[in-house]
Amino acid sequence: MKTGIVLLNYNTENDIKRLVEEIIKSEFDKYIVVADNSENREKKDELKSYIEKLENKNISYIENSGNIGYYNGNLQGVKFLKRVGLQRCLILNPDTGCTDWNGVVNSLNKKMDEDKSVFICGPKVKIPDYDDVSTPKVEFTPFKEIIYNICFPLSYFLGRKKIKRKSEKSGYVFSVEGSAYIVDIDKFIEIEDYFKNIFLYGEEIIFGLAAEKKNWKIWFEESCEILHYHPPRQESKTYDKFYMKSLQEILNIFYKNKLINKMVILSVKYKNSVKKVILKLRGAK
Repeated sequence: MKTGIVLLNYNTENDIKRLVEEIIKSEFDKYIVVADNSENREKKDELKSYIEKLENKNISYIENSGNIGYYNGNLQGVKFLKRVGLQRCLILNPDTGCTDWNGVVNSLNKKMDEDKSVFICGPKVKIPDYDDVSTPKVEFTPFKEIIYNICFPLSYFLGRKKIKRKSEKSGYVFSVEGSAYIVDIDKFIEIEDYFKNIFLYGEEIIFGLAAEKKNWKIWFEESCEILHYHPPRQESKTYDKFYMKSLQEILNIFYKNKLINKMVILSVKYKNSVKKVILKLRGAK
C-alpha cells in the first residue's frame, strides 16, 4: 500500500529539504506532500522551486493561505492525498528523522492493517542526547487535569515516570506524540470540526478525546523509533497563551459542566504561577 507523507512548513525550509531527501532514499511506496504555512513570499517560492527541481512525480508542493495552524495546515496535505486515492499518511514535524524509515512505516502500517478501528498509530519518539520520552500521552480528563495542576511540580515528575513506563511496551493508549504518527485519512478529515478554533497546541488531547467519542483506537508502537531533533520545549508566555485558548475550546467541545471547566482553567493559572516562581528561584541561583 502506498503511504502518504505530509510535511508542514513554517520557517523550517532547511529541515524540510533534509527530511525530503532522507525519505526519498527509503524504499517504501510513498507520496510526499509539502504543505506550506509560511507567510514569506520569497521563502515560499524558494521551497516550491526546490520541490519542482527534484522532478519526482511522487512529491507535491501545496501553498496554504498563510499560517493556518498545525492541524489545519496538515489537513490540506491530507485532503490532497485523499484526492490522489491514498488511505493513510504519515504526518511528520520537519525536525524529525529516522535511520530506518522502511521499518517504521512497515511496522505502523502492519498494525493499521490488523485493526481497522485504529485512527492513529505512533512510534517511539526520542530526542537525541536527552534521557526522557514524551509518548505515549496520559489520559486527559478535567478531574485529572485539576489534580495535576494543583500538585505541580510533583505531578510533573510522576507523570514523566508514568510515560516512560508506558513507552516500554506497545499497546492501545490515550494518544501519542504529535511530531510523528500515521493516520487513517478518512478519520483525520472526519474530525476537522473539532479544530475550527484551534490554532496551536492541544491537538494530541483532541485526537485522544475524538477517538474515545467515535470508538476509534490509538496505538503506540514501541518497536520502531523516530528522532526529534529539537530540545525539550521551554514553555513560555506564547505557549501558555495558545495552550490556554486551546484548552478552553477543548473543554467547551467535550465537557459541558461550566463549573468544572472553570476550575480546570483556574488550576492551570495556578500551575503557571507556581512555574514562574520556580523559574525565578532558579534564575536567582
